[in-house]
Amino acid sequence: MKKTALISILLLITGVMGFAQSLEMYESVGGQDVKRQNGETLVKELDASKPYVFYMKVKNVSAATKSVFCKKVYINILPNSDNTFCWDVCYIPSVMVSKHPIDIPAGALISKFDATYESYGYSGDSKIRYVWFDGSKPSDSVAIEVIFRARPLGLEESMIALNALVASPNPANAVVKLNWKPFSAPAKLTVHDLIGNKIVEKPIERSAGEEILYTDGFPDGLYFCILESEGQVSVVKKIMIRH
Repeated sequence: MKKTALISILLLITGVMGFAQSLEMYESVGGQDVKRQNGETLVKELDASKPYVFYMKVKNVSAATKSVFCKKVYINILPNSDNTFCWDVCYIPSVMVSKHPIDIPAGALISKFDATYESYGYSGDSKIRYVWFDGSKPSDSVAIEVIFRARPLGLEESMIALNALVASPNPANAVVKLNWKPFSAPAKLTVHDLIGNKIVEKPIERSAGEEILYTDGFPDGLYFCILESEGQVSVVKKIMIRH
């Protein structure tokens, strides 16, 4: 009986050691390196009109040097968005796994990873998994999942909107009348909810004019009307819907 119990304990210890990871991940938050758990999901709010750069550090907690590769896995990608990553060398968007590993000495923490995400003005979520793994033992790995949540101008009303785009009534019930002053045309008008989902998209052929927006089907809440011209966000205006 004692022998059987001893064997069971040894097998348990061996199993735990077999699943031990040699790598850890850290993110700089407020000037401090914060350890991230394997498989953790991070949400990054970003301005849809600007590139967003995400950084991680990787630590080798084993007693030997590790040759570590990096790869990305698309879980859910916003159409028209791009993601590139650098693992010592920077790669084009189509590259999913680094071509070369980085040798990380025992106990060393390195900061040679960054990823750049761009939604080119489109709002919505993209979820990407980043994985770091030992080239000689790919199962020895750690991963982080990042939700890049793109919103128009960080959901901030642009100052030009005070004069360039007028919404009335505001708050509105079933109908909102939008009037705008001259700007470059053609353009498009989009309406987004508070978390960046696109509710309406309409082409605008007139450099100045009026548009009727029917909002009787909109849930109560805050929305953002956006005028885009020449591929750039020109105007952002907040409207409140109350039924």
